[in-house]
Amino acid sequence: MNRLKLCLVLTLAAFFLSPLATYSVLAAADGDCSVDANGYVNEVAAGGNHKCYVDMQGAKITWHALYLCREQPSLATHRDTCEEIFYSTTGVQVQFLPGTTTNLPTNSDVSLPVGTYNYAVTKVGKYVHDKMVLRFSANRRGRTGTGTFCWTIANREYVKTNRLYSKSGVECGTEADSLAAGFTYQNSAYIVLHGNNLANESTWAANSFGKTSKSHKVSDDTTLYTPIGGFVGTCPTDVETFTDTGNYTINMQQLITPAVITPDTKTIQFSMGLTGYGMVSQRQAGDGSGARCPAGGADCVIALRSKAPEFKVTVY
Repeated sequence: MNRLKLCLVLTLAAFFLSPLATYSVLAAADGDCSVDANGYVNEVAAGGNHKCYVDMQGAKITWHALYLCREQPSLATHRDTCEEIFYSTTGVQVQFLPGTTTNLPTNSDVSLPVGTYNYAVTKVGKYVHDKMVLRFSANRRGRTGTGTFCWTIANREYVKTNRLYSKSGVECGTEADSLAAGFTYQNSAYIVLHGNNLANESTWAANSFGKTSKSHKVSDDTTLYTPIGGFVGTCPTDVETFTDTGNYTINMQQLITPAVITPDTKTIQFSMGLTGYGMVSQRQAGDGSGARCPAGGADCVIALRSKAPEFKVTVY
């Protein structure tokens, strides 16, 4: 095997699947939020837990490991069969913002065999931190306020299965108020929902790129996290905090374009998608349990969060 010690710079960036504007959203298709002539979101909250998708303004994660793999990896063997590019026991918090690039410290040169890599494996911390500010065409209710601007509340935990507006990680008000927007942290307790239950791993399935991916909640590099109550845990409903989260998430993803490493390769850029990755979850006023979004007022925004992190790797 032709193994070269390459002086690679590992960089992090945000990537976009369409141009980004101040309130950019995608065309109304496949669940993307509808907008009016001004570009303001006018998606109607039909019933409870209504979702549509927009762009995110930023994301933060705690990065623990990055691998490139020639063949489809597995949780049990990925550390042996894939090439380690970055590993940190304590983790490094990294931030993805539109139009920015940041070096991820590797502490040394990266030794990587020349060849073609078709998969990437990432190990990240248990929380995904999301930042979004969104303008609606009519008033919406957030955690305590009402207005046409809604935003993520800095340092507020968001539990995916919460449906109460009063326990959300979203506030609404005026444009001036929205300047307080920060990164809320999403408690991605488990990977998938099965009815009222949550699992600690998914199956290989097609992602937004038409490639395959798989995720695991783990307690270390190769051990699946065991939820409260055994292999499958009960879904926490309408709670503000949830501690049963596992320690890390390991994501395995087939690359859109294989990463071809040659003796001339100098940079590996690892990018996180923001365009179209912001989930807007709304509840119609008076729908279902009145406490979730009481009647007699504006519809409620229950969540502004990333629908799922997806990545791509580019080499130079």
